[in-house]
Amino acid sequence: QPRAGQVEAIKRIVFRHGDVILVAWTGYGKTLVFQTVSLIMKEYVTIQICPLTRLGQNQHDALIGVPGLRPLLIADETQKSMWCEVAQGKYTHVILGPEQATQDRFYTLFRDSAFNQRLAMVAIDELHMVHQWKEFRTSYPNLYQIRGMIPNAVPWFGCTATLSKQAQDFVLDKAGFREEGRHTGQLAFIRATVDRPNIAYIVSPLDKGYIIAARHYLLAQAIELGMSRDEAVKAIRRYDADTRPDDKQRLYDDFAGEQSPCRIMFATVALGMGMDIRDVRRVVQFGAIASGDLADLIQRFGRAARDGKTAAKAYFFVPYWYFKSLG
Repeated sequence: QPRAGQVEAIKRIVFRHGDVILVAWTGYGKTLVFQTVSLIMKEYVTIQICPLTRLGQNQHDALIGVPGLRPLLIADETQKSMWCEVAQGKYTHVILGPEQATQDRFYTLFRDSAFNQRLAMVAIDELHMVHQWKEFRTSYPNLYQIRGMIPNAVPWFGCTATLSKQAQDFVLDKAGFREEGRHTGQLAFIRATVDRPNIAYIVSPLDKGYIIAARHYLLAQAIELGMSRDEAVKAIRRYDADTRPDDKQRLYDDFAGEQSPCRIMFATVALGMGMDIRDVRRVVQFGAIASGDLADLIQRFGRAARDGKTAAKAYFFVPYWYFKSLG
């Protein structure tokens, strides 16, 4: 059953009523907006900007299974012929990072009047990252430049589960969205709760170093699942920025597979953001968030129970001094 926020966002985009920012809980189905707009406007192309290749790959795989849609994931190694196919309108959905969206090759496309007339929308997935990663993903604050290259009627869509007041102000200034208002062509905010009542949150102190505590906890969880120690070691995998690109897909597929022996993933945000594996029952954060941003924690815990029905637990292990600092 479509949610009211999804329907409202789709209507505004398809009927060219204006820009949309959708803020809703993790697992709400925000990406359904991308899919539905592309499905309704098959003769047009949606440009979707994603912060991580892994997330873009997930979106691509979801779209490729929808009859009539022709998605393309653009990476640094994308062949020149594929760029030509984008210009010719072969694809209904183009997924890329902010760096690719703001490079000269894509600017040339945006200045092409024939290509512009085929634009359904420009979408920014995980919109909060425009602010959060502005220091080292310096293309994010330049997204507003694209707005001046495309027709006024083309709507912009952004979605996220977390958007603080500070992040919102930055996004409205730098990401290309129009002024908020009720008139045609202006920006509409659609907000739903970010609460996840099916997730229980547990905060507990750490009395060991992070790595030692994590190792002990993960082994204990595997053994609790009925595994021997040797089986437990095989059940735990690691996924981070140092994981080789050709191993990332294999690890993700292993973890997502229902019959896979890989049941526990020791990972960084490189895997956590936007991951849509429906049967994750526990998410554990060891140590305080480096950024100090509560939005990071909400995003990570939001990987649990993505079906919105199954009960799950989110653990936050922090050192004793953290509790003392809170009084």
